[in-house]
Amino acid sequence: MPYYVVSNNKIITDLARSSVFRTDLGYSATLPNPNGMRKINGNDEFAASYNAFYKTTISKKGRIADIHFYIDGGINENVLAFYKNYEEFIYEYNPNYIKDFGIDAYVGHLLKKVDQDYVIRTKKDTPVEEKVVVKPQGNADILVKNPGAVTYADLAKYLEEKRKKDIG
Repeated sequence: MPYYVVSNNKIITDLARSSVFRTDLGYSATLPNPNGMRKINGNDEFAASYNAFYKTTISKKGRIADIHFYIDGGINENVLAFYKNYEEFIYEYNPNYIKDFGIDAYVGHLLKKVDQDYVIRTKKDTPVEEKVVVKPQGNADILVKNPGAVTYADLAKYLEEKRKKDIG
């Protein structure tokens, strides 16, 4: 499942220093229309959906495996927006983590955080199935026939039948 990361140019450029980062400039943001106007290129589904939602164009910088990195020129804060299944998770950029542990460890740390937050967010949306617990029915006769194979349910059934006889 692909992940998408959108941030400002400085942060994405910092993350691009990773040894496994591959430059991938993606598709052109727009395509020419026959009437001379330009239209949004729908070949990159994520960029097109981001454009439709935020009314801004993003440009692809590259990728690390199935993590795609985009630059949004309108983001001025030091934040990273991660997208998993088009769910948005925003995290504060922490350059100190990169200094201490490296770029790859930082990206891995954020991906783990995204996965945890995604599970929490999607768990709230899915209804919890109630489990029906079936109480085991015991066999009162087994107490006399095979005392070594008696279970708690068998003993409870035997005592219940004995109480009924004593009351009745």
